Amino acid sequence: MTIAPPFPNLFVKPAVQGRGGAAVAQHPDAAAAGAAVLSEGGNAIDAAVTMALSMAALEPWMSGLGGGGFLLTKMGDEVHQLDFNMVSPLAATPDKYPLAGGVSPGMFAWPTVEGDRNTKGPMSICTPGVVAGAAAALERFGTISWERAMQPAVDLAERGLTVDWFTTLCIATTAAELAEHPSTAAAFMPDGFPLAQPTGHPAPVLKIPGLAETLAHLAAAGWEDFYRGDLAARLSADFRNVGALLTAQDLASYQADWTKPAMQTVAGWECVTTSGLSGGVTTAAILEALSTVDPQDNDAFVQAFITSADQAFSRRLQTMGHAGDLGRDACTTHLSVVDRHGNLVSLTQTLLGRFGSRVVLPETGVLMNNGMMWFDPTPGRPNSVAPGKSPLANMSPMLAMTPDGRSGFALGASGGRHIIGSVAQAARRLIAGAGAEEALSAPRAAVVTPGRAALDCRFPDTVAEAARQVIATVEQIPPMVYPTNYACVGVAGFDDSGSYAAAEPSLPWPTAMAATE
Repeated sequence: MTIAPPFPNLFVKPAVQGRGGAAVAQHPDAAAAGAAVLSEGGNAIDAAVTMALSMAALEPWMSGLGGGGFLLTKMGDEVHQLDFNMVSPLAATPDKYPLAGGVSPGMFAWPTVEGDRNTKGPMSICTPGVVAGAAAALERFGTISWERAMQPAVDLAERGLTVDWFTTLCIATTAAELAEHPSTAAAFMPDGFPLAQPTGHPAPVLKIPGLAETLAHLAAAGWEDFYRGDLAARLSADFRNVGALLTAQDLASYQADWTKPAMQTVAGWECVTTSGLSGGVTTAAILEALSTVDPQDNDAFVQAFITSADQAFSRRLQTMGHAGDLGRDACTTHLSVVDRHGNLVSLTQTLLGRFGSRVVLPETGVLMNNGMMWFDPTPGRPNSVAPGKSPLANMSPMLAMTPDGRSGFALGASGGRHIIGSVAQAARRLIAGAGAEEALSAPRAAVVTPGRAALDCRFPDTVAEAARQVIATVEQIPPMVYPTNYACVGVAGFDDSGSYAAAEPSLPWPTAMAATE
């Protein structure tokens, strides 16, 4: 039976077009900051770094200075990958995370660790890479200064976050765990409860204590201060005070790495996905299987997707280490940029879980990640806990270009393990000729646990029947604001008509914005 989706008007957002470039982010003020950089003549890297840094003030429960991520870029005719994901503390050893029996309710359904210390709280914190990643990208390909890239983040943090219903929802879903940490409760629930806008009254403004000052200091002192300077010393003191394993040595030894991305050809397009410990290899496998299928044929497309995703995730879980459920509480943000010259950036960054570790550092106002949750707490496995180790992540930014260089796009998503399949489906639709708005508004399927599939309830019943021919369990689930049952996708690209961008239609904040020429 076809189920009517709630709020059907949420499922269309018009794409934007222009000649000066375009940007898409998960908050309108971030998209505006990126578009402003492009309008001033900055390139795609300049805009992407500016937007990524601004998210610390705009969507702090999703990403920020305390997180990590991956970046893909096409600059001229060359493509590059930057890995700035989190790294486990040098003191993180398996004995620090003793098993307690049973299965954790977290997004990966790992064996339970005593006190859930691997999933939340100070012991879950890994060394963050966002600042190093932003600096590495800007130093290699940027044209603006570090101070210019930081300025919107500083201004937005000083202004504070205007609280709307979505802000209230995001905080309320994790309020009980935020209340366990005094500094976090003070930051996000200053009166003891999630802020809300009373009917007929101005919206309250949320300011995280210390964050604006930290951002302003970082802008003036330079990025290295975060890892080896005065700010690093303050962060290290915060780590000690909250009981984290991280030390000054962890910060000083962190390095963002330029690596070689993975390449493949899909229906004549050159596709670029992330290599290494990301979602890229799984996205590429699914995309390869979809390369000969017409996305307009819903039955065949969904069958091919489910079959390939089921196989790809089975391989991923067996060889790379993740197991578990849907991961709907993932806390990630994605942004895509195209500039007037056709340069592209696809950047995904995260704190991992919603509100990460749930720990706001008292002196600096930085909300820290819970990156240790990525590791399998059972010793001796491919993704087990170890000191100074990179975890297996789901982030999967991608790029695609035609061989003649006349068309290309930067695509990615947030949403935990839903990222992988959503990126593959949207990419195949774009490659097949769908417009950006059409590709992002189309219903999606999801497979993140072998043997189980979810279908957007906007698909006709025949699609569910076709899906049941290739997988044991099929659920018809609507896209929702919370939980996010699929993913939050964003795309920016270029073709003969100029630049374009489109934002996820099922969520209120994601916004695409074109630069002025």
